[in-house]
Amino acid sequence: MMIDNNTDQNDEAMLNLAMIIDDHDISNFMAQQVLINSKIAKDTIIQPAGFSAINYLERNHDADELIPEIIFLDLDMPVVSGIDFLERFMLLPLTVREKSKIVILSGYDKRSELQKWVDNGTVIYYILKPLKPGHLRDFKASEVYQKMIV
Repeated sequence: MMIDNNTDQNDEAMLNLAMIIDDHDISNFMAQQVLINSKIAKDTIIQPAGFSAINYLERNHDADELIPEIIFLDLDMPVVSGIDFLERFMLLPLTVREKSKIVILSGYDKRSELQKWVDNGTVIYYILKPLKPGHLRDFKASEVYQKMIV
């Protein structure tokens, strides 16, 4: 797990904490750099697998400052896939499920597989990999992000 303190002070509204869940180190590094540069959140946590992310959220469910407002989730991971993560995420305490919203990162368009999580408000956005600055500009301009920073 890595935490980056992106504490650059500016007038732009940011979330406090973002989490990246991906099993590829290079993807994590690149996504973290794009997130830092886009000023989505003040801090970033990287989890290299779905199970470690679930463990982190379970362990910290009562520490509000350690629960990310946004989770960037890769769908294609071994052992605990992104879909498996979503299933387990729904079993977490309500405080976590209400605070953390999920942006899917995938190399393939699998939106149809995610409809139930979109319908219940857990999955709020879908980005095709690789994560690029333009993707985050579009996300920051979206209604779902604007509601998050209010």
